Amino acid sequence: SLKETLDKLQASRAELSCVGVRISHLSSQNEFLKTVGQRSGIPAGTCEFDVPVYHHWLHLPAEERKHYLNEWIKPLLPYSNAIDLILNLLRGTAELNDVEAVKGSYQKDLQGKTFTLLQVFVDPKLNMIPKISANRYLLSVRFSGANFGNGPIAEIPEVMPFRLGLCNM
Repeated sequence: SLKETLDKLQASRAELSCVGVRISHLSSQNEFLKTVGQRSGIPAGTCEFDVPVYHHWLHLPAEERKHYLNEWIKPLLPYSNAIDLILNLLRGTAELNDVEAVKGSYQKDLQGKTFTLLQVFVDPKLNMIPKISANRYLLSVRFSGANFGNGPIAEIPEVMPFRLGLCNM
């Protein structure tokens, strides 16, 4: 209901105002996370001899690592909750349509309308991967067959049904 949604928005706003720290500052407050973050951008930068504390952490019991992860994530939960709420609201505005890609290609004239989020639902049995490009005038979805190893790439059907959702508030 509208009241529940407004209450959730208000609660999320209150949670965010109480966080007291920006996301960018969270890793700078923890020397371990700061070190791993800096070194992970370097090829082979997290090798055992470069960051021994990271490898020590990796060999801790799973429960202990999980405890640390939960502690590190805790300050991010208000952000996560707010993002989930916004995405759920946005997804709820979807104009869902059953459409077909011919020879793996689908185009839609957007007539200058803008959309915030696009949803593509493909039957997983088809083993197809959508590649999406769009601007304010044209939406293009091209499908290619998935390949996860040595097997053959799935053949693109002549006509392939899928569901398209365009979301905007």
